[in-house]
Amino acid sequence: MDKFFIPNKWLVLFCAVFIAIVGTLQWVINSRLQATAKNYGDEIFSWVWLDRNVCAKADMTDAKVLHRSENDAVVQVSGEQTLGAFDGSLPCNLKNYTGPCQATLTFYRLQNRWELGKVELQ
Repeated sequence: MDKFFIPNKWLVLFCAVFIAIVGTLQWVINSRLQATAKNYGDEIFSWVWLDRNVCAKADMTDAKVLHRSENDAVVQVSGEQTLGAFDGSLPCNLKNYTGPCQATLTFYRLQNRWELGKVELQ
């Protein structure tokens, strides 16, 4: 019986390069999604309440992609939120309370952008 297919070094090299390119593209997509989620997390947990002279600032330190498909993604962000007195100037005087904050963000793809669809605070 004759061999119809014999893999050579060029085919193996092509397959290795192809797998490396696909893996790199997946890593870039996840990194971009994590950066977007961190920015949204900072905006969600940072606020100023003028009537009570209270403000908060958040610093998202971690983002983890829980699920990603072609049209939607679920990302869990966590970080630290600092509360303090608002004295009328920005940034706030943040010395009173520091604690963890965490949220699960659901994104939907709109053309080539990830848009925030749902926020679940934890």
